[in-house]
Amino acid sequence: MVDYMLNIWRNRKIQFDIIAEFVIVLLATALSIMWYTFYNNKENLVRFSDMLVTEIAQSSIDSTRAYLNTAQEMTLLGSNLVANPEHVDINNEEIILYMIGVLRVYPHLTNMYVGAENGKFLEISRLGDRATYRANPTDRLPGGISFSVRFINRTETETVETWQYRDIDGVVRETETIPNVMFDHRISEWYIKARQNRKFFWSEVEIFSLLEGKPGITAAQPLYTGYGNSPSKGEFFGVVGSNIYIEDISSFLKQTNLGERGIVFIVDNDGGELIAHPDKTKTTRVEGDETKIQLVDDLKDKRLVTAFQDHQLYGRDKFTFDFRGTEYFALFKSFPKDFNKKWKVGIVAPTDVFLGEAKRIQQETIIISIIIFIISIIFIIILSRNLSRPIMLLAKEANKIQNFDLDHGKEIHSNIAEIKLLNDSISAMRSSLQAFGKFVPKGVVRKLTKQGQDVKIGGRLRPVTLLFTDIAGFTGVSESYPPEKLMLHLSEYFEEMTTIIQKHNGTIDKYIGDAIMAFWGAPFVDKKHVLKACIATLECEKKLKGLNRKWRSEQKPELRTRFGIHTGDTIVGNVGSSDRVNYTAIGDSVNLAARLEGTNKMYHTTIIVSTEVYESVHKDCLLRPLDVVAVKGKKQGNLIYELVGLKKGDPNLFPSKQQIQYTELFTQGFKVYLEQRWDEAIDNFQAIVDSFGHDPVCDMYLKRCAEFKKKPPPKDWDGVIQLKKK
Repeated sequence: MVDYMLNIWRNRKIQFDIIAEFVIVLLATALSIMWYTFYNNKENLVRFSDMLVTEIAQSSIDSTRAYLNTAQEMTLLGSNLVANPEHVDINNEEIILYMIGVLRVYPHLTNMYVGAENGKFLEISRLGDRATYRANPTDRLPGGISFSVRFINRTETETVETWQYRDIDGVVRETETIPNVMFDHRISEWYIKARQNRKFFWSEVEIFSLLEGKPGITAAQPLYTGYGNSPSKGEFFGVVGSNIYIEDISSFLKQTNLGERGIVFIVDNDGGELIAHPDKTKTTRVEGDETKIQLVDDLKDKRLVTAFQDHQLYGRDKFTFDFRGTEYFALFKSFPKDFNKKWKVGIVAPTDVFLGEAKRIQQETIIISIIIFIISIIFIIILSRNLSRPIMLLAKEANKIQNFDLDHGKEIHSNIAEIKLLNDSISAMRSSLQAFGKFVPKGVVRKLTKQGQDVKIGGRLRPVTLLFTDIAGFTGVSESYPPEKLMLHLSEYFEEMTTIIQKHNGTIDKYIGDAIMAFWGAPFVDKKHVLKACIATLECEKKLKGLNRKWRSEQKPELRTRFGIHTGDTIVGNVGSSDRVNYTAIGDSVNLAARLEGTNKMYHTTIIVSTEVYESVHKDCLLRPLDVVAVKGKKQGNLIYELVGLKKGDPNLFPSKQQIQYTELFTQGFKVYLEQRWDEAIDNFQAIVDSFGHDPVCDMYLKRCAEFKKKPPPKDWDGVIQLKKK
């Protein structure tokens, strides 16, 4: 090893010695100046950073208070409109229009309400675009409804809950009454605390369950008889309250100037709950079906956890700490006492954020040092670069070819004959591999080039997912469309389908006329090969719909494709002769996938998958059972399904609400059909037809059930239908 290193040293180039000597002088000069300027200015920068952080903390407190003051001021003003319990009434247009006006002006206020000690409760809420009736949540409200007015009237004999639905101007458009009233505001925390404190009260931060799980806080003001909100003016008779989102506070914190790694957050010092964070999604967590306020101790960002625990443990408001080899500065500043909440603004940032100015000076010093010496070494740099640069570029191009990245070759110019010869050789190799890749799956070629393997005949059994596609009625299209245009039309179709399949790690096996055979799980192992095949197929189906709209406008023939998907152990490898091979999949699974594609004709469907595919992806995809079939050449039945859409993932591939309802009803009907409960099955399928219109599969099952009802199948009937055609 020593001899090897000595040999390299003895054979070094003169460019190395010249450049190295100048670099050593440059570094010595630059480091000396940098050391002096950095440490001379560090103390002043630390003082400045202390002032900056304190100012940011105070600004965050002021912004938060100003944001929450809206709810407080509007609540206090509203309390002046309610002089006695009788004013808590659905006919009190003055208070209703006031609250509607407030919600219209301040979108971060979610709702306002007033509850009386006698049990009356009046609430005004802002409604979303898809709001529904309260009595029947499945029915949507008509368009133009912006606010709801909820009034609970308790008397000695009954309790009635009335809902009014009003437009943006406060005009009543709909009214309904709910008989069973479960809600009683008098046991709510905001009501009890406001009554006990006898003054304005901020509730604890909570998740507003009716507001999409967003965190918020309630402003509550007790009411006393006589216009006013002072206990000295009368007896307590109720509380005015308003709810306000607090997630916008996170937006204030996001705008603070602390660099990319500095974080400003707000925490409740008592419970350790995270009130606000630059990333508002971090302020809540989901436990099962319940959304809760996030605790600082449970954050994934352990810098904040370390700083907060240090602050609570030692009571320090300003300190530095080390985290994973990086020094951080931390500051905690309490909200004013009149806020009546033990909230604190926390700031955690690397000390480098505040010493950036010193580092900038340090960088400028290095630049100045380089400029001083640049004239002396510029000629040497140009000479060495002219020689080394094209060699490095050629090495990168060769590395791209090794990774089978052949699409973006870079032209390299050099006057050196050896480099020109090497460049020509690499270009020729790229062109050859580009041509090779059009006939052999790129994944196979990439694997061979990386591992330096020879192409050998043979294969091995491995789990793969197979896809067969075929264009319905292509013979008719080919007969009615000019051949030269048909080839271009079909090539555009293949280009789009191939792009989608390869995007999801699929391997194109071959093009068979207008059909495509592809598979997943080879040549590279992919644990999610079944799901990726389904996603790719759904994307192909969606893309084809868009292409057909485009072709329709261009007066080109539309194409409708059928898909068949099956997964199972399949022999995958190279087949052919000694001088020409094809990387492909063969076996029973391939035949079944091809049969499933053709089975679409019988059921008038687009995508049919096997039982094995269903078992692998039913948690991620919506599938409709179609039938129990034995494809041609098989005696054993296979439960087949129609792939409808994704349950999670790309929203563009989600099924519609109607598709989900249809699939649920059809699945139930198919279940009772297999159980030979013919009357119940007929009722199910007929209900589908009545609700969604005629469907070839439903019509088929209605006919089957009627026939089986007249002439029951044999006792050993298992529902298998023997297909006569491929």
